[in-house]
Amino acid sequence: MAVTVVLDAAGFDPGPGIALTEMETLRAYRPDWPMDAPADRVENYMYDERKPTLFYVYPPATEDAHVEIVYVRNPTPCVGLDSGFALPDAYANAALYYMLMRAAEKAQRFDVARGFGEQYRAALQVRAVNDLRGSPNLRNQGGAGVPGLGG
Repeated sequence: MAVTVVLDAAGFDPGPGIALTEMETLRAYRPDWPMDAPADRVENYMYDERKPTLFYVYPPATEDAHVEIVYVRNPTPCVGLDSGFALPDAYANAALYYMLMRAAEKAQRFDVARGFGEQYRAALQVRAVNDLRGSPNLRNQGGAGVPGLGG
């Protein structure tokens, strides 16, 4: 997820973007920050990798405050052949390699399955690296704010 710009009610950008900060840092300097007076202009946001659709803003926002965010969600389950591919196109090759790997394993062609497995992992690794580059916690703090990666 990334908070990109502050928007006014009409959808215009009146100023600079919102800076990422750590919840612990804000709590250390302003323990009662949730009780601060709401404002139309958001200055900081906090993000928890474990809750990808939830973010906190400081100062608390009024109902008229608007921000633009980008986040990733889990796809809907595939329940049949006619339900379509629920993932973004960027995952199509990885999904194909995974299905070919599983088919080769079921046919007990383990040498072929190993090759498809390597292609599958390589396709996901490229995607994972790109996804992590978009993580506000990793981009800002070298992983310090990501549970399990750093402090």
